[in-house]
Amino acid sequence: MLFSPRWLARHALLLAAVSVFALLGWWQLGRAEGGNGRSIGYAFEWPLFAAFAIWWWGRTIYLERHPPAGPAGASAPADLPGGAAEGELRQAAIEEEPDEELDAYNRYLAQLHAQDHRPAR
Repeated sequence: MLFSPRWLARHALLLAAVSVFALLGWWQLGRAEGGNGRSIGYAFEWPLFAAFAIWWWGRTIYLERHPPAGPAGASAPADLPGGAAEGELRQAAIEEEPDEELDAYNRYLAQLHAQDHRPAR
């Protein structure tokens, strides 16, 4: 799995990116030592980019080996009230009392849409 052509390309991309970021950080550090004050920030920024690239690589490997549960086998998330499924919450939202202000706004949007799509004369 981690040695497929797709993953080998990702590994190569990571090595190239971290190498470039390290070289750029070293270069900016040299410029900062030469008196360029702005380069001090960049000397610290490039290693952060390298750390982010390594984090992305590790996170991608983790997600590849432990994929999240898809909709087919997903149960209701724990943070939904009463363990209700998402579809049940949508249905409950549909059955709420009508909102006159929202209905007026939707009519206004429909009118604007109709005006924009009128054929040119």
